[in-house]
Amino acid sequence: MRHASRAQAPAVWPVAAFTLLFGILGAVSAKRRADQARRTRNSTAPYWIAFVISVAAGAFCWFVVSAVLVGPVVTEIRENQRLEAVQRNVVGDGQLRDARINVTAAQCRPVAERDAEGMRDYLCRLTLEDGHTGTLTLTADEDGKWRSGPGR
Repeated sequence: MRHASRAQAPAVWPVAAFTLLFGILGAVSAKRRADQARRTRNSTAPYWIAFVISVAAGAFCWFVVSAVLVGPVVTEIRENQRLEAVQRNVVGDGQLRDARINVTAAQCRPVAERDAEGMRDYLCRLTLEDGHTGTLTLTADEDGKWRSGPGR
């Protein structure tokens, strides 16, 4: 009978839901519910425990999302930039001009994965100044510096 007049404590689940949705702002919900529980002589601990667990769970979920979704997207963007650098360098760095080959455009595609040293093999279709086309197999680093022939 000692606790018979005690009001029921507010629900804990809204703290967890609000924290999962809005992150650290879930502390506002936890504080409001903990204050309400304190006024009715109930424990404030469940609200703060729910907040901490929800922050940890939310952080883990965002980590997984970034590792699974964002990481590959960033890698793809960087590889596209590297491909453009290779194509730009094939046309403009003068290596082919030194060999008396005048190239106006290069369309390259990777034919192998990047190795441990950062090198990758490409197959390039070259458009020559006289309108003919040719192919070139090359190996390039991450900066677009290339050399003729496959690296393997």
